[in-house]
Amino acid sequence: MVDDNLQHLESIHRHLTYCGFEVIRATDPKRALELSSALRPDVIIADIRMPGLNGIELIRKFKEVQPDVKVILITGYYAEYEPSIKEALETGLADHVLQKRYRASELEKLLRELLKTYSDDML
Repeated sequence: MVDDNLQHLESIHRHLTYCGFEVIRATDPKRALELSSALRPDVIIADIRMPGLNGIELIRKFKEVQPDVKVILITGYYAEYEPSIKEALETGLADHVLQKRYRASELEKLLRELLKTYSDDML
């Protein structure tokens, strides 16, 4: 999970870890790229608006290395990024988008669905 908002990152990390997920977190998109190349995550959760490298640019780089990774984008600035979000969804760059102020249970459910799809695809 990549989000420059440490409070949000830690809150979601606690919930997902409690639910049994293994969560690797980073507040810096460039650090997330380094971690992902070594760890090869099944799902990437990335905030869109981050300094240096926004979430959409970040997942483009992730997909170059691991094209089958599932992606959930999160944002508190949907209107600002709407054209890019729509393109990411239409082209398969991202699987889902959640607007911030979502419930942690929404994210948990979405992760379970994506992981089931991911494991079905691998069979």
